[in-house]
Amino acid sequence: MAHTNRTLVIIGAGGHGKVVGEIAELSGVYSKIVYLDNDTSIEFCLSYPVVGTTDDWVKYPNADIFIAVGSNATRQKVSEKIGADRLATLIHPTAWVSTHATIGKGSVVMAMAVVGVDAKLGTGCIVNTGATVDHECMLADFVHISPGAHLSGQTVVGKRSWFGVGSSSIQNITVGSDVVIGAGGVVVRDLIEPGTYIGIPAKPVNKNYPIHEHIANTDSDGIHA
Repeated sequence: MAHTNRTLVIIGAGGHGKVVGEIAELSGVYSKIVYLDNDTSIEFCLSYPVVGTTDDWVKYPNADIFIAVGSNATRQKVSEKIGADRLATLIHPTAWVSTHATIGKGSVVMAMAVVGVDAKLGTGCIVNTGATVDHECMLADFVHISPGAHLSGQTVVGKRSWFGVGSSSIQNITVGSDVVIGAGGVVVRDLIEPGTYIGIPAKPVNKNYPIHEHIANTDSDGIHA
């Protein structure tokens, strides 16, 4: 049951939006939840109404806002338009987040995820289901750590980078901005150049295989913009 009269506006009524909506329900913070999505054929997400398109957030000046968009670049673009001060931070009740960790505005920590001591998450980060971000890791803004991915202690991840499902890093690794680690990839050395890296150990994808372009521009959970 909600404990306040606060409203949450969730931008994005796809699958990611459903997960975020459930976390908001479980938080007990919000008495009202509504969705915005650019696909006007969507009328409801979970049991909550889709009341407008993305730009309609301006109609809710007193509401908290969460951007439920899978694309890191799109999430950044929408966040910068709204301003970080308006963004909600959501943590699933089954997640474990150290009291010494810092979670940035607009970030979400999902079910059974772990964020360790002195870890720092920037604005708009996603720590997805069952992922772990260990002690003293530093995630810059709009990073996505996918389900079952594991970052060892003191891993540094640059803006908009993405660790795919089941990927991992050893300790004391730096990953630059706009880097995608493919599903199951293992990072054993610093990866600074933007691009997609796959395998064990993770190595750059051949430029003739444009997986990075595909992943970076896919927004199946997004706002259909």
